[in-house]
Amino acid sequence: MDLLLPRLVGFPSPSDQEANLSDRVYDTQIRSLLQILNTTPTRLLLETLEDESGLLDVLDPAINTIPYLYTLLAHVAALQEEYNQLHGNQAPRPCPIDVHSALWEDAVNFVERFDARQIRYAGPEWRSLLELMAKSARSDGKAIIAIHPIRTAILRLDPECTTFTSNHLLFAELCLETRSFRDALPIIEHDILEFPTSGSQAQRLPSNLRQPSSGYITASSGHSAILTAQDHLKYHLFTAMLYMGLKRWDRALEFLEYVIETTTTSQLSNIMVDGYKKWILVHLIYNGKVPALPKTVSYSTSKLLSTLAKPYEAMASAFSSGSYSRFFAEASVGQQIWNADKNAGLVKQAATHHQRFAVLNLSKTFSTVPLSYLESRGLPSDEKTLLSMLPSANNNSIVAPRTLPTFTISRPQHSLSPSSSSSSSSPRSTLSSEVEPILTFSSPSMPTSPPDAAWEKASLEEMERRVRSTAEVAKRIRAFDNTISLNTHYVNMVATNRKAKELQAADGANSTGRNNQNASDDMDFDMEDIDEDMMADF
Repeated sequence: MDLLLPRLVGFPSPSDQEANLSDRVYDTQIRSLLQILNTTPTRLLLETLEDESGLLDVLDPAINTIPYLYTLLAHVAALQEEYNQLHGNQAPRPCPIDVHSALWEDAVNFVERFDARQIRYAGPEWRSLLELMAKSARSDGKAIIAIHPIRTAILRLDPECTTFTSNHLLFAELCLETRSFRDALPIIEHDILEFPTSGSQAQRLPSNLRQPSSGYITASSGHSAILTAQDHLKYHLFTAMLYMGLKRWDRALEFLEYVIETTTTSQLSNIMVDGYKKWILVHLIYNGKVPALPKTVSYSTSKLLSTLAKPYEAMASAFSSGSYSRFFAEASVGQQIWNADKNAGLVKQAATHHQRFAVLNLSKTFSTVPLSYLESRGLPSDEKTLLSMLPSANNNSIVAPRTLPTFTISRPQHSLSPSSSSSSSSPRSTLSSEVEPILTFSSPSMPTSPPDAAWEKASLEEMERRVRSTAEVAKRIRAFDNTISLNTHYVNMVATNRKAKELQAADGANSTGRNNQNASDDMDFDMEDIDEDMMADF
């Protein structure tokens, strides 16, 4: 051990940290360190020094990132071997790392302090540690304690969090299991722009600090398990469900559309069908109606989705009819279906929002309505219930687009019968001896009051998010254009196309020349005479 330790802490040396090594030199030195670690027996990493301290006590995860990580995993492997000897089998240890042990604290300390540049060279080991931490927390029944470490590790490796990995999917699953919706935001707020590839970007040096994350998170770097189309769909479905938990219906709809718009040449996956069912329910909650599917969804896919989600479409039709009895009947008949699909909670919320939209739909006919009229239609008529239907700073359960109408409740000197916004259909106003509150509707384009502070803050945050997202996409497009322009296949294609255009232009010129020669033979005058006459003018 005394001979091994100097080799493990030799990179980066204090002089290396001050010298700001070039990418090439850094790459060479860290690969030499990896070769030492990969050829070192695991038992040596578990030995103690003369003062009885272990490597985890003397190594600094912020400086000696890779040796520290290898030593951590060596301790986990030793626990697994001990478990196998005790139970006489090769089954995985149920809890790889005891969440109450010092080893767990060492793992948490590592993910919070590792060097992000060094960890680019230890992808499989880094991912293995995250998966072990998730498994350990789940085995102990405390999956929530793995969320913060895994989120920290993902963001420290890729601060922009735009390259999709299997760790994103693992993190989203943990957040759903523990209903930690808000804890998921630092990851899911970043739009996925790239996937691990094995192309020209994968040939760059991982030590290059000026490249996007897709340059060092590649198909061969080991930071992600092998990804499939199903993983991509599951992540976007899980992200949509996390936004549903936060009642951010607009963002949930974005991710559900990613799911149902996925191009498929074979049978639909269950994930797409589940996404379509949730897409219907979220639209009912957020917009009060279900629009046509996006045009990017093929005709055959839309027909299959419609066939497989008939009960949901029937309930949406009943919702749009405005009849609560019809909607309630559809919702009751399909109760077993909603439970089996785990959508009963969304259906319950849709039922809650049905009366809100029934009240708002009265604005299509009336401009003012007495509360007694709402009661006669079987709608809520008490002021507290009606006010709870409006978005406000104190009511985050109602999040609605600003395109919907709104209303205010007032107490005039005399109550009025329902008065239509159209004079031709307006019933007579009748004076009443009692002062009755009335509901006054306002168009979204002509609000009766300025938007509240909560809505303005939310709108500003959403606008800033979209600006950041657009800027990031533009940055990635420029980087992608630059990568393509340096690709040999692209250069050869451009050269081939240019040569083909030159040959085509030459053929056209020859053809034009022959035609011009034939025409000049028919002329009865000499072009040289014209040239001489033109020169004579000067």
